[in-house]
Amino acid sequence: MQWLASRIGQFQAMMPDIHVSLRPSDEMPRFMSDEADIDIRFRTTAQMQEAEHAGLRMAEIVRPPVFPVASPGYLAATPALRSAHDMMSHVLLHRRDGAMWHGWFGRQGVDVDTDALPGARLWNMQLVLNAACQGQGIALANPFLVADELRERRLCVVPCGPDEEASGVDLGAYVFTAPADRWHSPTVARFRRWLLKMSCGPTD
Repeated sequence: MQWLASRIGQFQAMMPDIHVSLRPSDEMPRFMSDEADIDIRFRTTAQMQEAEHAGLRMAEIVRPPVFPVASPGYLAATPALRSAHDMMSHVLLHRRDGAMWHGWFGRQGVDVDTDALPGARLWNMQLVLNAACQGQGIALANPFLVADELRERRLCVVPCGPDEEASGVDLGAYVFTAPADRWHSPTVARFRRWLLKMSCGPTD
């Protein structure tokens, strides 16, 4: 949301005839009753397949690495992590449930029980990242979510061994979604083309 909001003025300057209204939501819109034209959110591969069966079309915007982050203070006060398995002894911060952490552990070769993962469920990513910045635990994030926090050293990537980059895994993508019958409408198509052109990286 922050990445898009900081660039939406460029789109409006290029196409002033299109009026853009951004509405943050944790839930997929009901396109007809909510008067929404498109939806943009992070989706796992399984969620993408579900949307395809619901009469929707999708375009993958960008597939960022997902990695654990924590505040410098939290990392300084806790034992160093030698492997991904060591993460189980730390406080893990979750958005809704343990699904993302389960996927991250799985890509790291660690078998875990999602229901047994420790840590608070904080419902939305802003709450999760705020808690991480305050030193309350380790969160999963990607460059689009924490570019400012990493640059300002409010958060650090948590290495799970000698190579920090090994912490990042592919868990899904930011996806542009619209009803199939509106996919080629001029407004939706123009916004989609602009967004795909802009989204080659979080600093572009």
